[in-house]
Amino acid sequence: MSDAARIEAFLEMMSAERGASPHTLDAYGRDLRDASDQMKGKLTKAKAAEVSRYMTWLSAQGLAPRSQARKLSSLRRFFRFQFEEGERKDDPTSRLEGPKAGRDIPDVLSREDVLRLIDACGEDVRMRCLLELLYGAGLRVSELVSLKLGNLPRRKQGAWETSDIIVRGKGNKDRFCPLGRPALDAIADWLDIREDS
Repeated sequence: MSDAARIEAFLEMMSAERGASPHTLDAYGRDLRDASDQMKGKLTKAKAAEVSRYMTWLSAQGLAPRSQARKLSSLRRFFRFQFEEGERKDDPTSRLEGPKAGRDIPDVLSREDVLRLIDACGEDVRMRCLLELLYGAGLRVSELVSLKLGNLPRRKQGAWETSDIIVRGKGNKDRFCPLGRPALDAIADWLDIREDS
């Protein structure tokens, strides 16, 4: 069977059995088709030496270690799929070591920078609330913009029932994020204005 057909079967399995997201399926598909092209359509029959040469070629092309590691991970899953389907008796990636990917240190704002941002909101209660949530709960921007009113803490007779918010993060997993007094005050101010309008 051709590489294209086996890659398609692999992607269907990842979707149906593993529930892989469209983004993940797209990445796997791209990685595997690139490898197949580089191996002249013989990915399904590739030997360990051929996969090793492919990985060396990726490095020589200047591909970042993190991207190389992702491509190797795609190959490993694909060859595991072939093994489980009885199409191979070996895994040509089993002895390959992935590239060492250094971790990027995230850029963070200083406390003073955050205070300046909050001060810049002036009378904009909604914007102040958003910034306090972003900073106070350590949210990603995508998590902040997808928050629903029901995810916010609830007040009963002016008192908070909880000081946590429920956030849907990566992988569609929910997590609780505790909030400090400045964020809770900002939410209360915004809810008061929202209820009045």
